[in-house]
Amino acid sequence: MTRLPKTSFDAVLKAQAVVALRQKELASAHAALPALEARIAADEAKYSAKPPANLEELESAALKSERHANVLKAEENLLRAQQQLAAAKPESETYDKEAVKKLGEARAQLELLPKRWNHRTPTHRRKIYPDSSTGRRLALARWIATSRNPLTARVAINHMWLRTLAALVPTVFNFGISGKSPSHPSCWTGWPWS
Repeated sequence: MTRLPKTSFDAVLKAQAVVALRQKELASAHAALPALEARIAADEAKYSAKPPANLEELESAALKSERHANVLKAEENLLRAQQQLAAAKPESETYDKEAVKKLGEARAQLELLPKRWNHRTPTHRRKIYPDSSTGRRLALARWIATSRNPLTARVAINHMWLRTLAALVPTVFNFGISGKSPSHPSCWTGWPWS
């Protein structure tokens, strides 16, 4: 039996570590898609006009697949942190503080997952919007577009001048009192500077 030189042995170990990490990443990615699809199916069923009879089953399946995906992602993060720590450890056995911190965070994340499962969290992910509008956005749009508001036209003209020659007001995104005054103040009557 022939022995490999130390450099070759180290290269083999590094390659095995890379392969193990890539396998964890692949498993995590493969679990993420079904979890997302299950969540979408559960949300669509929950927020449909008439929720189906199997809504609880869909939400349970979504929760189970999300848990599985989260465990695989946490294991991937832990393995990555362990490998970074091993790579940061020189022969003198002193550790890189950042690598040790990342390893601790990854371990804590993996340990917290089962504790989170004991508490049933809300299963919806989408924000629920009201059926009727409050009218605030419409009021803002009307205020911006009204003929009594000269600022909209001034901003538009300033941007046109900026793209052709030079801006009339150098602070294009600040037309307030803290912005610079226009190059031709007589054209800008009723402005904060006048």
